[in-house]
Amino acid sequence: MSVVTDNPLAQDVFLKSRTIKARFDWSDATLWRRMRDPVLPFPQPTSLGGPRLWREPEVKAWEIAKAAACADQPKRAQPEKSHA
Repeated sequence: MSVVTDNPLAQDVFLKSRTIKARFDWSDATLWRRMRDPVLPFPQPTSLGGPRLWREPEVKAWEIAKAAACADQPKRAQPEKSHA
């Protein structure tokens, strides 16, 4: 049986902060800094009267944008090893 609804929130999957931190191997401080990144901020959480929750589609979109931004950056030159 399928339920059809006009409520956009009914379609969302929400992730808790512990899931976000485990997914990216972040601490609380890193999550806080990523949300305040001026170039590519991590999505803001939603509070439904309890813990902070992130919409999974927003997290996935950020992940894709972050990967694209990293791919666009030139590779850093590796320092040459001395053979002395």
